[in-house]
Amino acid sequence: MKLITYAVLLCTLYFMPTTHVVSGQTETTVSSNMGEMYSLALDSYMPLDTALNHEIQFIAIDFSTLQDIEQDDKEYITNYFKKYNVNVIDSTLDNLRNKGMYDPETLVLKGLLLKITKVDFSNQQVILEGTKYRAGDGAIGVKTILENKDGKWRVIESKLIWIS
Repeated sequence: MKLITYAVLLCTLYFMPTTHVVSGQTETTVSSNMGEMYSLALDSYMPLDTALNHEIQFIAIDFSTLQDIEQDDKEYITNYFKKYNVNVIDSTLDNLRNKGMYDPETLVLKGLLLKITKVDFSNQQVILEGTKYRAGDGAIGVKTILENKDGKWRVIESKLIWIS
C-alpha cells in the first residue's frame, strides 16, 4: 500500500502542469534578469525542510519548466548552485531515473530535483511555485515571492505550501 502511495505521489509531481503568466510588466524587463530571478527562487527552497538536503550527491534543476531563459541564464543558475559543493545538472525526474541517479528499491534520489511549476508576474513582483523533490515521501511544495527593485531581484517570502 505504501508503494502505491509513493507511485501516485510521484506521478502527481511529474505530471503537474507548468504555468507561465505575464501581466503588468514588459517582457524585456522581465527577461533581462531571468537567471538571477530563477536562481533566487530555487535557492529559497534549500533552507526549507533541510532533511531533504542530507548527503546529496547532486542538485538537478528541471530547466524544461523554466520559461524565457537563454543559455547564459542556465549557466548563471548552474554556477549559482555550485556553492553547495555538489554536481549541478539539468535534468528531469525521468532522466535521473534513466541515468541511475534514483534508487528503485528505496524510491529515493541520490540528490535533489528542483522544479518551478508556476510563474505569475505582476508589477514589480513575481510569485513562483515549485517543488523540492527527493522521494515520494520526501518532497515539498514551495511558494516564493520575489520583488524587483532597482533592477535587482530579492526574495520577499518563501514558504511551504505542502509536504509529503
